[in-house]
Amino acid sequence: MSIARLPLTLLGIGFGLGLALGISAAGRVQGQTPAPVTPPASVSAPAAVLAPGTATAAAPAIAGTMGSPAVDASSPDSRLRQLEAIYQQQLRARHIPLLGKHLTELQLAARSAPGPAWQQEILRVQSVISAGGVVNLTAAARELNPAVPAPVLPPMPDRPRRVTLMLTPSLAQTIDPKPESSASPVGAAIGQLTWRIESLPAGEYDLVLHYASVVADTEVPVSIEFAGQKLTQILEAGQTTQDGKNFRLLRLGQIKLDTDVSGVPLVLTAGTVTTPALIVRNLVIGRARKP
Repeated sequence: MSIARLPLTLLGIGFGLGLALGISAAGRVQGQTPAPVTPPASVSAPAAVLAPGTATAAAPAIAGTMGSPAVDASSPDSRLRQLEAIYQQQLRARHIPLLGKHLTELQLAARSAPGPAWQQEILRVQSVISAGGVVNLTAAARELNPAVPAPVLPPMPDRPRRVTLMLTPSLAQTIDPKPESSASPVGAAIGQLTWRIESLPAGEYDLVLHYASVVADTEVPVSIEFAGQKLTQILEAGQTTQDGKNFRLLRLGQIKLDTDVSGVPLVLTAGTVTTPALIVRNLVIGRARKP
């Protein structure tokens, strides 16, 4: 055998020896007998196995393993109370040194410039330290910033309420002459209309009529009677409309109520009661505007 082939021959011998050892070890492992497995003890043992009195003594231990009863959060033994106690201790450890330093500074300042304010603050800090160094922030804020009563404002002057009434023919109690059909909210040819005003506060009011003419270029006297007052207006020929489809506005005047009125009739007359002279769409009653 040459020297060049010697490493390959040794490699082959080593490989064969390792293979033989592995096969021998596997055989020993397969030849071993597995250890017997002990079956678990039965959970529900017969009652006869227990000695007299054993079941009674074991009951509390079993109950203890099932978990402790719930503890109220307000109880001193609750987890929340324990955490609060730990938190209070940590606050005291931090606050007391700071409060002590602050108290020393106050005492030095009080010596140089004595006054009641310094003594009050010294007493307050001493009381906090005596209480454990934990500051009740709510009480401190209330003490440092006492509630200031709200200023009493003068009463606001009474302002007249904004009242606007729009009276349409469909709301009227009576229409003369009586229309052939029920009154339309668009307009009705009338000689006289009567409404019942349920409620109207005291004050000054403007009355504006929304109308169209039955006959063009013809003067029509128009009057309003309400709460013992009467307004009269002449609708001149130049103020008439050419037909009953085009409407215009006519300011009838102003009335003044010294007291509130309720359940009072308002009567609008155009021409005569028996003959239609105007087509009325609505009558608007609104607060008079100041000049």
